[in-house]
Amino acid sequence: MGFGCLHYVFRFLLRILMHVFFQKIEVIGLENVPKEGPIVFTGNHPNGLIDPFMLFSFSPRSIHIMAKDTLFRIFCFGSIIKAAGGIPVRRRQDHGGADNVDNTSVFESVFATLASGECFGIFPEGISHDKSEIQELKSGVSRIALGVCAQHPDLDLKIVPCGLNYVKGHRFRSKVLIHFGPPMDIDGNLVEQFQSESTEVSRTAVKKHLAGIEDAMRGVTVNASDWETIRLIHLSCSLYAPPTFRWTLKSRITLMRQFLAAYRQIASLEHVKALRSEISAYDQTLADWSIRDRHVISGKRNKFVTFMYICEKFFLLLILVPLSLPGAILNSPVALFSSYESNKLARKGGKDVVATYKLVITFVLLPLLYILYTIVAVVLLATYTNIMHPAWWVLVFLIGLPTMTYATVRVAEEGKSVFRSFVVGCKMMRFGKKMKELAAVREDLVEKVRSVVEAHAPDIPDEERVIPRGSVPDARFAYRTMSYMASAEERKRIREELDRIKDDEISDEENRATGVIDERDFEESVGSDSEEEKEEGGGNESNDDLEAGNGESSSPTKESPNENEDDPMIASSGMVEVQEEEDDDD
Repeated sequence: MGFGCLHYVFRFLLRILMHVFFQKIEVIGLENVPKEGPIVFTGNHPNGLIDPFMLFSFSPRSIHIMAKDTLFRIFCFGSIIKAAGGIPVRRRQDHGGADNVDNTSVFESVFATLASGECFGIFPEGISHDKSEIQELKSGVSRIALGVCAQHPDLDLKIVPCGLNYVKGHRFRSKVLIHFGPPMDIDGNLVEQFQSESTEVSRTAVKKHLAGIEDAMRGVTVNASDWETIRLIHLSCSLYAPPTFRWTLKSRITLMRQFLAAYRQIASLEHVKALRSEISAYDQTLADWSIRDRHVISGKRNKFVTFMYICEKFFLLLILVPLSLPGAILNSPVALFSSYESNKLARKGGKDVVATYKLVITFVLLPLLYILYTIVAVVLLATYTNIMHPAWWVLVFLIGLPTMTYATVRVAEEGKSVFRSFVVGCKMMRFGKKMKELAAVREDLVEKVRSVVEAHAPDIPDEERVIPRGSVPDARFAYRTMSYMASAEERKRIREELDRIKDDEISDEENRATGVIDERDFEESVGSDSEEEKEEGGGNESNDDLEAGNGESSSPTKESPNENEDDPMIASSGMVEVQEEEDDDD
């Protein structure tokens, strides 16, 4: 079939669009994608049209995407999909459940695509959903793979699973981890069985092959029986990890998979059930107080530190709010309409379609709104001023309005983080004693979680461990604790820890690997807060909707990517942040 110029233009524009809609897109496993030869990419389907957009845009190979034929009937949109390499497929549910739906031409088209060495993407679940795990796969992907190998015995076809792991993917400026898994070969025995004259033998071959695909897809996604389990496993990861561990989307989701695999084996044990109840109660307390687990870690600071922190956040808000207001006001008509319509439609179709509606509505109406603003502004300027030719004003506004919108989004993100930090600081000032009591509860849970992990977790090789064995305290936390805001007791504790490290004669190389710095360098660094130590972002350990690869949660779940967007409270007060995803609606 080949790819035309429009395919590459569409792919480039979609990639930009995805980077605008999502705050962070992390892609891992690119080394697993063969550079040559035919490939079938199999992805999970938790987020409507966003899923094929993601696979289409960020696959290292150009691919053809199979999509329901009803999309090809949409004015203009259908022509764009077809020109970009889309392949229409007729689904029974789109045609009244009819049993006579004929996809012969679809299979012929896909077979020709793969036989020519090109790549093809499909979502075997068949329909987008917001469940907490992968749904039953349809047999089409296996019939395609086995069928094309039966027609072309020498074809070296690979199947590459693709996990789309969203963190509140239905919200604007959320995050996603795209994970390409190891490629699967096609078993020649299954191909022979597939060609058998016996219908039963052929079906058995398809089922075996489909089971292998499902296992591969589960290996690149997070799956649990319910969203509550995912939420509590997410919190358990935070409790298990050292408070200074630097989370990334990859490390968070990998550790969650490991925890879930172990939890399935021990979930019926009484002490594990009891621990789950305690973690659930702690999680509910966080939700009731509208705080996050990382705030509890830092809940022992004194009132002077809290007061200084609140003052800092207040003055930052005075700066950030006026900067974001002009763009927010100009874009508010589209933002409000998009939010209203997407939420209304979501009540009918599920949360997995919210992001699709927001994307389509926003990026259709926003250019129209810019054109309207440009016309009005140019007419007024041409009427009352004579600074430059109207054509130049048109160019200024058409470039300036989108630029101002993007700048507003970035400033607003920082402002939201600062506002949350300000609110939490006020709560800590008011409930200091209760925060210390909750911190004691957390310390008890940390010990219990770690003891269960050590007793029941499988022996994971060091190279596969997310958190290294024998992790030592992060010296950046030590630095912050020894800043001018830290108490004398905290400074003494950190100095004792540094002395212990020195006495153990840890080499400089080991220090760098574990994040520990030499005491002399430590002394020199006190008093200067470098930019690279400032972190961004935050989230609600109790309220986030983690859509880790299998859809969006109707229950609060959590994610904590390392995006260097920590709560500024941490950097200025010696507190440790477990970075987490935002929990506000856009």
